[in-house]
Amino acid sequence: MQIKLTIFLIVILFTANIFTIEAQSSENVKVKLITSSIDIHPGESFWIAAEFEMLNNWHIYWRNSGDSGLPTTISWQLPEGFKVSKTFYPYPQILIEGNSATYIYENKVILFAEVTAPDKIERDSIVIKAKVNWLECKKACLPGSADLSKTINIDNSKPQDAPMNNFFVDQLKNIPIYKSDWEIYSRLYNSKVIILGLKPNWFDAADYQVFFYPYNDITFNHSADQNFKTNENGFELSVELNNFRIADPAELNGILVITESWEKGKQRKSLELNSIINN
Repeated sequence: MQIKLTIFLIVILFTANIFTIEAQSSENVKVKLITSSIDIHPGESFWIAAEFEMLNNWHIYWRNSGDSGLPTTISWQLPEGFKVSKTFYPYPQILIEGNSATYIYENKVILFAEVTAPDKIERDSIVIKAKVNWLECKKACLPGSADLSKTINIDNSKPQDAPMNNFFVDQLKNIPIYKSDWEIYSRLYNSKVIILGLKPNWFDAADYQVFFYPYNDITFNHSADQNFKTNENGFELSVELNNFRIADPAELNGILVITESWEKGKQRKSLELNSIINN
């Protein structure tokens, strides 16, 4: 009887651990799952995220790693009936080494996805899983991966209009927005893409910068200087194409990062572009 009880307890503990692997670490990178809510209600939306913490001078890569490296990816797994968005990446920083440029994250970064729960949930809790892959680099590079899971309780009472915690509100400012009062146009000119921005009436900053981060890793020359200049109507940004590109791009896909904000009264520095390039 004692042996059976011991085996039973081991099985229970092992099963519990399977569903509570919220954090894993390599020698240089720690990653964990976090959520915007402790409890969720049927029919509501909430945020899930993978939080990466890197040792000093180590980095991982954006969705487009640039001239080298590998993109950081997350495969989300949720119970049937739950819908998950694509992964949202905060804007990166550029690392230039010689004639090579990469798009990286250092210190800490959080990659997000939005989840919508079904209108009816007949259980007390759910398990969210994530398969995470990255490449961690300093002078040398090492591949990293983690299989994470997190249990979230279900609250079937009427949802309250509770504000999102300040941590998530602050971090969500770093992901791209998709609409802005700015008018953005682009055209091809002499192996370059010229991006034109027409500012709204409320924008009055005189000293600002804009930088383009492309989603495609072979179309643009990542290490080339981007020529930025302002005018009375807004700005012009010249981005050089890769000499070894297969063809000229027909669309402009990526993000524009501004030192000010794309939205009035808000700190939203990243604007996603998915638009036709004029010839």
